[in-house]
Amino acid sequence: MVVVHRAFRREFRLLPRIVRAVAIDDCDRAGTVAAHARDLLDALQHHHEGEDALVWPKLHARAEVPQALVYLMESQHAAVAELMQLSGQILERWSATASEESREELAVVLDNLNAALAEHLDDEERSVLPIVARTLTAHEWDAVGERSTEAIPKPQLVLLLGALLEDATDDERTAFLKKLPLPGRLMFRLAGRRRYVQRIAILRRDIGANQTTQQAGAGIAARPARTAG
Repeated sequence: MVVVHRAFRREFRLLPRIVRAVAIDDCDRAGTVAAHARDLLDALQHHHEGEDALVWPKLHARAEVPQALVYLMESQHAAVAELMQLSGQILERWSATASEESREELAVVLDNLNAALAEHLDDEERSVLPIVARTLTAHEWDAVGERSTEAIPKPQLVLLLGALLEDATDDERTAFLKKLPLPGRLMFRLAGRRRYVQRIAILRRDIGANQTTQQAGAGIAARPARTAG
């Protein structure tokens, strides 16, 4: 979960900068960035829906869990969902026009989304995940991740794996790749990691992140290969 949160923190922190770097009236570039933003919003929605369906109800049902914390998680999810919905609405307008007004409106909403999400993830990791580790069984916890990934289209899932591995440690990379079936590991080795490196190079080209992107790409390309077989 911490690895997943790390990827969400990075991507939603970068997203407003990527949007603001798009030139006025450049609808092609706006469309590319908007597609990336929709993928992120979809992934976050699936992640939160898994917790809403499979984590918070179980914690509500167990008397030893402080209920105020569970209500806090649910209220934060609701606040994040509202900002996600607003982001999606503005994305449609901005990707069609690439206007300065819609670009800045979208960037401001994404700034607010990033702040709300960061606060939620910090609270969840600090106060709730330790309780989850003591309260939910391994089977119950695995079901949360399975529900989230099953809802994501396979091509998008390969790119999401690249995002998860970008800042992961060697041990974390090994653990994630071991969970993939052999066809999935092969797909990522042969095409997925290359597609991810190419994608982030395009997306981050205008925000002064080229060196970071190259370093991340080198790490993704070099290290998983020896753990994926």
